[in-house]
Amino acid sequence: MNTEVTKESPTRKRLSIEVPASEVQSVFDATLHAARKDAVRPGFRKGKVPMGLVRAELGDKLPAQVGETLVEHHLWKAIQDESLEPLPKGVFMDLEDGEKDAPPAVEGEPYAFAVFVDIMPEFDLPEYTGLKIARPKAELADDEVQKELDGIRESMGHVHDVDDRASQPGDFVEVDIEGEGLGSELKLEKKAQRIHLGAEGNLPEFDSELSGVRAGEEFSFEMTYPEDFPNADFKGQRVRFSGAVLGVKERHVPELSDELAETVAGVANVAELRDKVREALMARKEVECTGVAKRRLLDKIIDGVSYEAPVSLVEEELRERLESIGRNMAMSGVDMDKAEIDWDKVIAEERVAAEKGVREQILLDRIAAEEKLDLAPSEVDGAIESMAREAGKSPAEVRQELKKTGSINSLKSQLLRRKCLDWVYEKTDIC
Repeated sequence: MNTEVTKESPTRKRLSIEVPASEVQSVFDATLHAARKDAVRPGFRKGKVPMGLVRAELGDKLPAQVGETLVEHHLWKAIQDESLEPLPKGVFMDLEDGEKDAPPAVEGEPYAFAVFVDIMPEFDLPEYTGLKIARPKAELADDEVQKELDGIRESMGHVHDVDDRASQPGDFVEVDIEGEGLGSELKLEKKAQRIHLGAEGNLPEFDSELSGVRAGEEFSFEMTYPEDFPNADFKGQRVRFSGAVLGVKERHVPELSDELAETVAGVANVAELRDKVREALMARKEVECTGVAKRRLLDKIIDGVSYEAPVSLVEEELRERLESIGRNMAMSGVDMDKAEIDWDKVIAEERVAAEKGVREQILLDRIAAEEKLDLAPSEVDGAIESMAREAGKSPAEVRQELKKTGSINSLKSQLLRRKCLDWVYEKTDIC
């Protein structure tokens, strides 16, 4: 076997491998004999089928199978011989456009193939302790406390039926509603809906036409959707809506009182609730400010060194980011097939973020290794218990899921990087 290594980039090598014709022929012969051993044909005992029939039966599969066998036998040996340390998922066949598998072998000829091997970048760590970083000062305005208190009141609110008046802004109108396009084939099947009059994002026609209605009344109105409406099926469409009002509900929000304070927080009065809210908000602000300082610290360290992020790691990070965007959109009810999204722009932006994220991961991993930082079993257990609480599952279930999906090592890596950044932050001059 002959091998040749060429440098494609600081983090990617191309490994060319050539297997001599004699070995190629040996693999052909071994493959045919293995196939003959299990072959059964009418008129022949098992294992006694003529080799010509076996060869004919395998047909084009034989050269492809031999090629796969040669790659399997020689690829990792060549990588070891050349002292390469490939990244997980960092070995790729160098194939022509349109090809998906290793090239087929040819009897009597040497077999050549090539792979790309992604490796970690080599670089000297920059200074990462004793750096001077500015941390924002945590400040809290009185209106932020009041906004939080208003949010508590809202969370304790409840809705009830309204019988003595017509609907008005702020009410919830429950309707059976259907729609049909005027001059188009658009049709919306009848279904029950609850519409919050005056809510952000409502089309104004729904707010106006469903204000002043009572339970049991019928309604009908026409409207034209704006040209910039997110759903392409509705853009510029003239639609007639009709239906019946099933009910009108009013939301009651309790006053800020000592009774409410005791109910939601177990404190004696509004003043104590206000203090408790202020304390919680300030603690949140402190965490946010520390987060900003850590972000500045990591940026400063990484700006002090130049190295390339391996392509395979960037692509994996990009894939995870795009999948996360897709999941969030689906959970928000966005139809990705109809929503007008400039995916080229999204992918370009996320690729930049993915590359930066990978460089940060590599840097923190190197620092953790340099300082011999490690995780205690209790730290992993604590993270799993936290995940279990959020998911409403037992820690054992979450641990099993992580092992099954191969995500346990990813979790450990994330925890160690976080621990590493905390360690570096403790050795930083914060001003």
